[in-house]
Amino acid sequence: MADYFEQTVVQQTIPDEDMAPIERLLLSRIFECERDGEGWRFFAEQSPSTMVFATRAEIEGALAAPCDTETAAHACVTEQLATGDPNAADVDLDLSGTSWEFFLQDIVKRSRTLH
Repeated sequence: MADYFEQTVVQQTIPDEDMAPIERLLLSRIFECERDGEGWRFFAEQSPSTMVFATRAEIEGALAAPCDTETAAHACVTEQLATGDPNAADVDLDLSGTSWEFFLQDIVKRSRTLH
């Protein structure tokens, strides 16, 4: 039987200070994650998730935090919230039209420690 799983490991620990709250929320749902000192390790045993489930309160809290609103994560989430049910307590974000790599690229571009 064919194995279509794609194990993925983000090689470097991503410091908390380098991630916007919305990026941290999405990456923690796309991947499995573990705390590593002052940052996070992200990995997927089978495949990164393309569907993210969160409460509206979690998402709105992450979006309300001060951050760069020009990030791919911010744009992706605000676009989907605008077209979704405004009264839904739980939100399903479809990330199949974008890639988690774009979220990580934004983090690396802003980072003073990641290279």
